[in-house]
Amino acid sequence: MQAKIFASQLCLNGLNIVSGLAKGIDSIAHKSTIEKNKKTIAVLGSGFHHIYPKENETLFCEILESDGLIISEYKPNEGVKSSNFPERNRIISGISIGVLVVEAAYRSGTSITANYAKKQGRKLYAIPSNIGNNKGVGTARLILNGAKIVINPKQIIEDLEMVYTEYKKENKKSKSIKIPEKFKKIYTSLGNKEMTSDEISIELNMPIYEINAQLILMELEGYISKNENGEYKLNNV
Repeated sequence: MQAKIFASQLCLNGLNIVSGLAKGIDSIAHKSTIEKNKKTIAVLGSGFHHIYPKENETLFCEILESDGLIISEYKPNEGVKSSNFPERNRIISGISIGVLVVEAAYRSGTSITANYAKKQGRKLYAIPSNIGNNKGVGTARLILNGAKIVINPKQIIEDLEMVYTEYKKENKKSKSIKIPEKFKKIYTSLGNKEMTSDEISIELNMPIYEINAQLILMELEGYISKNENGEYKLNNV
């Protein structure tokens, strides 16, 4: 139930749901995302010709049909091996900004994914559960070891928004852009605005052919980008 609630709300708030196409929580996470017409990513522990569990072959197709993504580091004919699944868990956490543990036994694949997440510097969240239940013991241990307790999806959304905001601030501080002298007039002219080449030409009183030549070079070098209306803007603002 919690897996469905969290997956549904998180995907509706713009987060891609990543899981392992396994039975139980994994399947629920993928299906809940597809039901909301959102995209999900499945990381396999086998080759594409050996979907495991076999009952999830339909889900495999549904993920692709909904423009989702299936990832496997194994060759297509690589069969199912128990050792593959702990290995693939490092990819699940590695391509994610954070990992949510819904339930976990003391020694389980979920606990392995959580440990990878900590090593990789990912955010780690856990939903508290009954420690009298075997599937709640691993979750409790993760919380004791620093996983953030969450009881609703909003907590994760707000936490990740805060992380993203801080990242943008730090990235902007550390990003020292040195603009070549030949581009400085256009760079300064654009500032925080979006302008067409004609507008830039008029503002700088420069021939349109010179403006277009410089705009092409600036776009190729990543200083600016052009929107669907033909307007240019700086990439660092």
